[in-house]
Amino acid sequence: MKGNISCGACQGKLIAKRGVVLVHHFSHEAKCTAYASSSEPMTPWHSSWQDQCQQEHVQVAVRRTLTDGRNVLCMADIVNKDGTVIEIQHSNISASDMAKREECHSDMIWVLDGITEQNAVVPLFTCKTVAQKPFVVMAVERSQLNFAFRATRKVYFETPYGIIRLLQKLERATFLGKVVRYGEFMGRYFNGILEEGKQRLPCYQNLRFDGLVYNQTDMTVGPARQAPAVPEVPKRHVAPVPSPPKQLITPKVVEREVPVRERQIPTPSRAP
Repeated sequence: MKGNISCGACQGKLIAKRGVVLVHHFSHEAKCTAYASSSEPMTPWHSSWQDQCQQEHVQVAVRRTLTDGRNVLCMADIVNKDGTVIEIQHSNISASDMAKREECHSDMIWVLDGITEQNAVVPLFTCKTVAQKPFVVMAVERSQLNFAFRATRKVYFETPYGIIRLLQKLERATFLGKVVRYGEFMGRYFNGILEEGKQRLPCYQNLRFDGLVYNQTDMTVGPARQAPAVPEVPKRHVAPVPSPPKQLITPKVVEREVPVRERQIPTPSRAP
């Protein structure tokens, strides 16, 4: 059965199916060209980003006309006051879905899950600091996050060491990233849309860069902390014990008579 019924998301035609096996329902005549992120399973990490925001900025319907003429309805995870769409992504997505979202949202960023155990993104080594902005080479341990290397928008990984912005893909599953302070990131993209008392407070490990410690907890950069010096125990002052006066020992002179040997003069012998 066909009718003049269209999908509210993609405006595509729907077919009313009234069989005897399944419950009566509508299905698309062709594949739906819109997506709705609300239908995807949401992880606790994903929901922690949305739960801290005001409801009017979460799961916002954005309608766009794509370059091929399709009129699609896209559900944005978070939209801030500047109109920037923040897409929160935990699992792998196809290249076509990524391109569709980036085409639908002209101003957007990606925030990817590199902090949970199955998506761990770990540092390999750190690079020189420039104006106290450290750079780091990171390794993606799970291939399901490799789709980030095809993105044309800004990509931020949340890792056990804080927020790392993807700068350049290197060999295999490694990339050059820049450490972004958590407070700076939240102030730039979440300013004015957070619910009071619901801000997420992640706990990151510190990264070390050329004698500097990049502390993501209090968002400071400072000299590497050395082990506290053990205070010296003050020596107890003991008064010196006076030594007894030294007695002068006078050498004892013993007089004795030294026998004088008489010199014997040899008697001259007579000549024969």
